[in-house]
Amino acid sequence: MNIKHIHDDLISMINLYGVISIEDACEVLNHYEKTDLTPATLYPLLTFEVLESNQMFLLNEYFMLEIFLEDYEYLELIELQEDLPFYQPSKKELHKYKEDLYQEETESLKKLKQFILKYIKGPQVQIINFLDYLTYFLKDSFNLEEIPDQLNEFECKIPKDKFDEFLSLCLEAHQNTRLWQNRGFTNNELLKKSQNKQRS
Repeated sequence: MNIKHIHDDLISMINLYGVISIEDACEVLNHYEKTDLTPATLYPLLTFEVLESNQMFLLNEYFMLEIFLEDYEYLELIELQEDLPFYQPSKKELHKYKEDLYQEETESLKKLKQFILKYIKGPQVQIINFLDYLTYFLKDSFNLEEIPDQLNEFECKIPKDKFDEFLSLCLEAHQNTRLWQNRGFTNNELLKKSQNKQRS
């Protein structure tokens, strides 16, 4: 059993799911590593310094990102995730999530970025900062109503005749973004799963 592979998988999973119980983590690890881990056998293998260096913690039998510790936000996330399956990409794709800011470059996200670089006006540095912020915002607390304030905050402007198209692209990108609350699935993927289930 390769301890480094287990930590690489675990770090990637926590970044992808936001929070995951130690029991569920064992099931996902067993899927990728072809092992038979249980919470009792996983716990002694963990190097907590490695997790903490990636802003991750184990609390009340749940692995989680540090950002969810504040105000016990992880409890809300656990509730949102209830009864959902875990998105399990190829191992190669999973390990891209070792980078905490990694986000899958979907076609809708590419279109949004191209639109911003073409039509958003403002200081070049601020446009790039807004783009980075918006990319992260798509998977965390996304709210279309907040976008005008965010544009102002980053000293960016958009032509009025392009604003509705911009919002539409933002919504499309969000619907195709892998979300913590969806255990790594996109909204569109879960919708498709639900529609297929209703047909069967």
